[in-house]
Amino acid sequence: MIQQLEADIRKHIRIEHQLKLHIESVEDRVEELERDATKAGDSNKDKDNENEKVQLEEALNEKFEQKLRAANEKLQKELEKSHGVELAGKETKI
Repeated sequence: MIQQLEADIRKHIRIEHQLKLHIESVEDRVEELERDATKAGDSNKDKDNENEKVQLEEALNEKFEQKLRAANEKLQKELEKSHGVELAGKETKI
């Protein structure tokens, strides 16, 4: 009878130890998944920030190109006027 109870106690201790190992294993896996989720979140934030930077650069490039086109048109008109004046001046000399 006592030997049976001792065997039951050893079995219970063995099962308890296995449960503790399993719990530690599951906790480690949860921590690993949380780290991965945090990294993925950080990665997504980095991608979002990168996308915002790209959009801002594109908007700035577009504004720069518009100003450059406007300046070129203005310069072209001034050149046409100055050449027109020069041509008119040359025509009167002839």
